[in-house]
Amino acid sequence: MRNRVVTVAILVGAVGALVTFLGAARMSGDDGKTAKDAPKIISPVKNGSKGVVTFGTVDVDNGIGLIPLFPDAFPQPSKVKEIFAVEGQTVSKGQVLAELENDLADFAVAEAKAGLDQAKGAKARADVAMRMAEQAIEAHQYAIRVTQTALEGKATELEAARDEYTQLKKKLDRIGAQNDPELTIANKKIDAAAKALEAEQIKLEGMKAITPTTKKEEAAAAQLEAAAAVAKQQATYDKAIYGQKLSRYLTAPSDGKIVRSLIARGLMFGPQTRQPAFLFQPAGALIARAEVDQEFAARVAKGMDAVLTDDGNPSLKWTGKVIRLSEGFLPKRSAAGTPEGLMLNDSRVLECIVSIETADANNPVRIGQRVKVSLGVE
Repeated sequence: MRNRVVTVAILVGAVGALVTFLGAARMSGDDGKTAKDAPKIISPVKNGSKGVVTFGTVDVDNGIGLIPLFPDAFPQPSKVKEIFAVEGQTVSKGQVLAELENDLADFAVAEAKAGLDQAKGAKARADVAMRMAEQAIEAHQYAIRVTQTALEGKATELEAARDEYTQLKKKLDRIGAQNDPELTIANKKIDAAAKALEAEQIKLEGMKAITPTTKKEEAAAAQLEAAAAVAKQQATYDKAIYGQKLSRYLTAPSDGKIVRSLIARGLMFGPQTRQPAFLFQPAGALIARAEVDQEFAARVAKGMDAVLTDDGNPSLKWTGKVIRLSEGFLPKRSAAGTPEGLMLNDSRVLECIVSIETADANNPVRIGQRVKVSLGVE
């Protein structure tokens, strides 16, 4: 009995030892397979090369990623009237993406138009006053010429009356006539002609003393002032029209693609609006922004080869190169497409910009895609 117990104990011990050995061998085989399949960081100590595995995000190489598009008049209230772009559509710079209604912009145009019409009316009246002043000068100068002619005529009449008196007196003297009434009449003609001449002289001097050019100068000053008012109102009107155009049409800031549309007809934009109308991807090559912790920053360098692997599907891979490194350790960026820019935390990384050189239609990369980035890794 005692021998049987000892035999059973030995058998149990032998089986346990065999199981332990087989498990250790299997674990050793698994570890070896994992070590073979996993990326191997090249040690800079062994051969002078560098390498690191990190994560990054596909982005546009413009410094800010997707551009949120709001109406140009935002945060002024405006309502979406028509939509001319859809998600995934490629658009050109200046292409109209949506039409909006903005009552404030329309009111500003109407007010500026009324002010411009009023200024133009004042300018027209100033022009009329200027023409009237010029016509008054011309009429005055003509009246002076007429008076001058009349004066010359009166002088001729006076000379004729004097000649008549002289001839009549000589005739009467030859015949010895005394106190002839014809001579008295001739003398009175001389007096009348002299007084008429004097009257014309006084009239001419009075006309020359008048200066209608003063009214022309006043009209010219009023005309200049009215022209300046028209120019000012025209600028106000043009500005209102420009503002109306900006507030009415939402256009593409550059060539690119609509990644997401967040508007619908009848949607109101205003001070409380937080989401943009569109998320816009500018045209250009995509890159990956790899985030390298300070501990491993010395392992990366410009020109280093890179392999990008989709974070959710390891079978999707692309190649590229490090095209530049950031100038400092800065807070991590927010997710692509959000307007916050940099996340407000103290997690600082060295941003490594990696080109994407082997993307194709069958395996496209998309902005915002999370990837594993192997830099200088075999």
